[in-house]
Amino acid sequence: MSRIAELFQERRTRVLAGILAVLTLVTVITWAALPSGPPEDPNAGIAKMDRAAKKKDLKVLREGANSSDAATASVALKHLTGLDGANSRDLVSRGLNDPRWQVRQQAVRSIPRVYSRGSVDPAMIDILNKLGKSDTSSEVRSAVAASTIDLGWLDGEKAWGLIQTLVEQLDDPQREVRLTAKTSLEKILYLKFEPKDYDVESPAPNAKRQRFMAWIKQALPGMKQLVIDFYDKQSKKAGS
Repeated sequence: MSRIAELFQERRTRVLAGILAVLTLVTVITWAALPSGPPEDPNAGIAKMDRAAKKKDLKVLREGANSSDAATASVALKHLTGLDGANSRDLVSRGLNDPRWQVRQQAVRSIPRVYSRGSVDPAMIDILNKLGKSDTSSEVRSAVAASTIDLGWLDGEKAWGLIQTLVEQLDDPQREVRLTAKTSLEKILYLKFEPKDYDVESPAPNAKRQRFMAWIKQALPGMKQLVIDFYDKQSKKAGS
C-alpha cells in the first residue's frame, strides 16, 4: 500500500472514531436526561397527585381531592388516606356521597385506612349498606362487597348489617358483584358455597339463588359468633 493510501486510511479511521465518540456522548446525555422510574401517567392531574404523594405534600393532595376531574380526585383520595388517614375522614365521608362513581368507589376502599376498631360512626355502616344494595355503579357495589373483608375495625354487632347486605348481593344484576359477595361471605362465615347450591353465572334475578339466599338468612342468627370471631381475627391482623 502506498504512503498516500496509508495516510488516507488513517484519516478515515480517525474520522469514524470521532463520529462514534460523538454519538456515544449524545446517547449518554439523552439517557441521563430521561426521568428515572416508571413513566408518569398521561393524565396530568393523576401525575401531579403521584408526585405529591412521593413528596408527602398533603396540601396538594387535599386540593386534588377537590378536583373536578374524577380520576384525579379519586387518586388524590387514595394517596391522602394512605398518608394521613386519621385526618382524612371528612373527605372519605364526603366521597361516599360524591356523584362520580370513581370517587365513591375509592371512598369505600379507603374506609379501612381512616378508622380504627370501634371508632366508626354507625351512620357510616348505613351508608355502606345503601351503596352495597342500590348504588347505580356495579364498581361501587363490588367495592362494598370486597371491602367488607378488610374492615377489621368492625366489631360483630356493627358488621351485622353489612353481612346481610352481602347476602342480598348474591343475586346482584352484575356477575362481578355476585362473585365478590360470595367470596366475602365464604370467608366471613367459614362456609364453602357448592355449585349445586349456588350458581354465580346465571343472570339475575335467579329463583334458585334466591332460595339459597333465604336459607342463608334463616341460618344467619346462629352464625353471629362466627362473624364476631372473624372480625376479632381481622382486628388482630391489622393491629388495631
